[in-house]
Amino acid sequence: MTRSDGHHRGPKTLIKFRESRFSLEPFGYVEEEYFITGTADTYTSAPSRADYITRFVVRRPVHPARFNGTTIVEWNNVSAQFDNTPDWLWAHETILRRGYAYVHVSAQAAGHCCAPGSLKMTDPPRYEPLSHPGDDYSFDIFTHVAEAISTPATRGVDPMGGLRTRRVLAAGHSQSGFRLSDYVTDVQDKAGVVDGFLIDGGGKRGASATEPSVPVLNVLEEVFFTPEPASAAENYRLWEVAGSAHADYWLLRHETDAADHIVTPGHEPYPAGWEEAEHEVAGNYGYDIEPRELICTAGGNMFPKRYAVSAALVRLDEWVKGRGAPIQPPRAEFTATGLLARDEFGNVKGGLRLPPIDVPVARYLGASCGLFGATIPLGPATLAELYPDHQAYVATMRDATDTAVTKGILLPEDAEDLMRRARQSSIPEQGVDSPLLPR
Repeated sequence: MTRSDGHHRGPKTLIKFRESRFSLEPFGYVEEEYFITGTADTYTSAPSRADYITRFVVRRPVHPARFNGTTIVEWNNVSAQFDNTPDWLWAHETILRRGYAYVHVSAQAAGHCCAPGSLKMTDPPRYEPLSHPGDDYSFDIFTHVAEAISTPATRGVDPMGGLRTRRVLAAGHSQSGFRLSDYVTDVQDKAGVVDGFLIDGGGKRGASATEPSVPVLNVLEEVFFTPEPASAAENYRLWEVAGSAHADYWLLRHETDAADHIVTPGHEPYPAGWEEAEHEVAGNYGYDIEPRELICTAGGNMFPKRYAVSAALVRLDEWVKGRGAPIQPPRAEFTATGLLARDEFGNVKGGLRLPPIDVPVARYLGASCGLFGATIPLGPATLAELYPDHQAYVATMRDATDTAVTKGILLPEDAEDLMRRARQSSIPEQGVDSPLLPR
């Protein structure tokens, strides 16, 4: 990890504000919230400097033996005018299972104030001290938090609880992905505190004038697929995830229920069993589907993009460690008129293909219904033609998961989760008749 001696730093002060909003003790983790105050620079044509106070949240293993040495720092998404952490919601199982530390940063002003759900509106006394000079300063603010994690014990406060961060990965989805894309091209070479970037659901497709100085893995959903070439830089990989939507059913179910259960002082933590229940409800990938998912409703896409995000984080971490770059999957295919090419079931051709695309039980429309997509289950006759019986379906899915694991686009533990769901399904004895699909 390198740093530029010429770039302005701090001074920074860390304040541990309070303990966890909800218990991560069953996973061997603790959650803590910190305020950070300092002086940030801009990276504009007319640079300026301003003081700030923002917050970040650390979720880390309690015991050093559980920590794998990598801390993921997510740039909070504020498209809804309050803080969201999509990559945590998609990949939290992998983060907790594999011993990563995770930090989410209120880097932008909208996270502070003043829409419903923003920090100062949620708990005015608690967050009144926060002060943000504007988003031009967000890049330096993000850098300061990453520095506080990788070089802890700032003025006696150690947000890592004695854990030593050996690698810092930055992650951000949608608007945050575009901010990180700018960070890669405009800030990274000066700051030098981040070792690798997961740019998710946005970004410049790596088409910068210079080679990224550290690994960049760009994950895109169908709404961002284009036939234009992407960067062929050695430090850039593009994963176009066939079937995926920008804000899918899993993300919105977890996001909504997390918001419903956000804990402020005096309230109770998440109810017992919340996590398990949500995983089962939201984890289906097109079977046992409710009728409302047949139309354009928010969160209609049930394709499991979460598996791709988890694999991307692990592959990026390995890339940073020097274990080789992840694969570059084929690009998504387009028709002569510039539309996404689709197979007989209506699913996108090409791209990064997880098993539910090649062993279909539904049509996944990631670029319809705005950012939310849709899922249309295959009809009973189609399922029966594809899979003579349930055992045939499970065996075909097992072959596909084995192939995806070998390629490095699906983690072994996620393959087992996918297989468990396949075994518990009633494919092919189910299906939904639809005029949109062959019978």
